[in-house]
Amino acid sequence: MKKVLFFAFLFVALFAFTGCDKENPNENEKDPETGTLDNFDAQAFEKNLKVDSFGEDYELPTTVEGIDNSVVTWISSNPTIVSDEGKVIEQFRNKLIKFVMVYTVTVGSESVSNSVEFMIYPFSLDKVAEDFLVQFGSRITSDLDIKTSYYNLYVIEWNSTNKEAFDNNGTYMNPSDDTKTTIEYTVATEDGKYEKSYEKEIVVSSISVQKKINEAYLWLTQEAMTELYLTSKISLPTKYEKYNIPIEWESTAPDVISPSGVVTQYVFERYVTLIGKLSLEDGVKESKFECIVAPLDTSKMSEKEILENFLSAIAVKTYKGIQFGTYANINQSYGFINFYQNVESEITEMLIPEGLKNRTGIKREVKLVVVHDTGNPQNGSTAYANAKYCQNGCSDSSTGWHYTVGNDGIFQTVPDDEVAYHANGEAYTEFEYQPTGIPATAKKPSIYVKDNYVYINQTKTNIKVPKEDVSFASDGILYDIIDGEYWISKFWWCSGHGYNANLGGNANGIGIESAVNPGSDYATTCRKLAKLVAELLIKHNLGINRVVQHNTMSGKDCPMAIRHENFWYSLKDMVSLEKFAKENLSDYQFAWTSNSTIMDNTGQIALDLQGNKSVSYSVDVTKAGNSVGHYDFTTELK
Repeated sequence: MKKVLFFAFLFVALFAFTGCDKENPNENEKDPETGTLDNFDAQAFEKNLKVDSFGEDYELPTTVEGIDNSVVTWISSNPTIVSDEGKVIEQFRNKLIKFVMVYTVTVGSESVSNSVEFMIYPFSLDKVAEDFLVQFGSRITSDLDIKTSYYNLYVIEWNSTNKEAFDNNGTYMNPSDDTKTTIEYTVATEDGKYEKSYEKEIVVSSISVQKKINEAYLWLTQEAMTELYLTSKISLPTKYEKYNIPIEWESTAPDVISPSGVVTQYVFERYVTLIGKLSLEDGVKESKFECIVAPLDTSKMSEKEILENFLSAIAVKTYKGIQFGTYANINQSYGFINFYQNVESEITEMLIPEGLKNRTGIKREVKLVVVHDTGNPQNGSTAYANAKYCQNGCSDSSTGWHYTVGNDGIFQTVPDDEVAYHANGEAYTEFEYQPTGIPATAKKPSIYVKDNYVYINQTKTNIKVPKEDVSFASDGILYDIIDGEYWISKFWWCSGHGYNANLGGNANGIGIESAVNPGSDYATTCRKLAKLVAELLIKHNLGINRVVQHNTMSGKDCPMAIRHENFWYSLKDMVSLEKFAKENLSDYQFAWTSNSTIMDNTGQIALDLQGNKSVSYSVDVTKAGNSVGHYDFTTELK
């Protein structure tokens, strides 16, 4: 407290203290051996200070060069962020912060003080440069959408020296032979105070390699992988024989579908993304296959078998953790083992007042649940803050949504049965299916667009996309099987995002925003999100096929954090677990106990594994107050 009072007093009296010595009639009689402040140039002294830090400690001078016997002392305006010695407190090294330091120069009985503004930048220019360069990979093989703005603070200007191979729009120019280009780029802070230039030579692959990779990709996506609803081992191709291109596989849930194609069934539908990676002469292309593993026939299982199979789905053998890299500072944990709790979501009602533009009042039938993320990773962008913004009218716009989910809770701003504008399109664009006339031969077929027509398992339909020569939303075409035939969603062209997409996101979709708030843990947000989605599906009698991304309905890259991490089917898998348990295990209670210091009793694992290679835990299951069983598990951490 004394330090705070002194700091306040120092600012008030600063200029009174400076200059008093000039009125001393004996100032010319001072002993020259003790030094003097007569030659002290505050402007020059402050100009030489390093007042900005990229997360490192400050080097504060303790003497003034050229002035004998001078002593410089420092006082920080906020020692909880930076100490008087210039040490940055650890949790503030990756934040953008302005603060003030007061210095006092003393020589003998003379002293002079002044305040100087300092700043902490969250990342070094070199770190941002590394993040930028990752986009190009080791070899350029296709068009690239180059990101040039980072963390809302840094901007990048770049140039390709070989535009005949790869131009400044990120366009791959199909060179006839392998060639090279130098990427010249400058990283700068938005305030213009700092910038640094870099360059990197990168190989641009020849068209021959790219053509081979693309041909193999089309074969893999349109011919080889046509049945993605699985009940037994899937034969995963390991090579495109024509060009001898190897294919490596990764699985988001190896306990369910292994990288070699071994399938394990559980009591509920499992949702797994298989990633096939084709590579040839450093040319690489990945293809995602979103697979569903059929549930076991529980009618042939005992109650105990159903319970133990359900628990085995939670207690995975290995877990590699999850990091959402799209937004800065939203990963506060390594991830989680998905301990199921038989509790309902706590929802706080914050309804938009009737009469505001973003409260339409239009009644409708709920047919979809549309998942977003808030896309505004600013400090304080909590679920509550976003819901409050929506409740207050979204700056007098028509934008609105039904729920906001975050670490701080779940908030409802629009009733389920009312239209809200969150997914592009108008209220009257209803979600509905149209017939294709093609017999259903696979429960989860391969559906794609070729030459502006929809194809299902290599069979051309008579259905064209609304806007020719425009891509379809990457999350794909919604479909169902009705009377033994494939039916697909009706489409529209979303001019705002430049994609053909499925209709009905606003008219029939419940919009859920997941908050990407720095300092909160997005993995925890996803757990809350999955539970809420499951409850809404049950409430409105919908299947998991009706859970869609914002991208599905407009082509927008949203929810970005989930999409970029290939976490979409992992989220659906969590929804499936929650939905099954709520519908089939409502009489059971689960009491989980972690036996590992790095994991809490909810299953959340600390970001720092502290050298641990596994976690152990147990669960006590009761039904109607009676013990059903005690189970112990261990999960290996990768």
